[in-house]
Amino acid sequence: MAEQTHTSPALSTGPLRGSRAGSSNQITLISAPWPIFSRPSIQLGVLKAYLKSRYPDLVVVCHHFFLQVALSVGYPVYQAVSERVWPAECV
Repeated sequence: MAEQTHTSPALSTGPLRGSRAGSSNQITLISAPWPIFSRPSIQLGVLKAYLKSRYPDLVVVCHHFFLQVALSVGYPVYQAVSERVWPAECV
């Protein structure tokens, strides 16, 4: 198996960490609070698609923790905070 390397400056410039013949590689993408809860994260979707196109053997797992926060605090409260940039950045 050929050694996989990253070419994006946003990623390290070397072999995938922990990569060895026959091993699986995994990355976890997290959407933290406070995006609007009724819209999917286009950023995670685009990043996941890019990573899968560059590294077909890479397992990409997405977690949308903002949905759990919205459920915990209540949707009206979550929406009020997420619609205002400054309070959302402070929390």
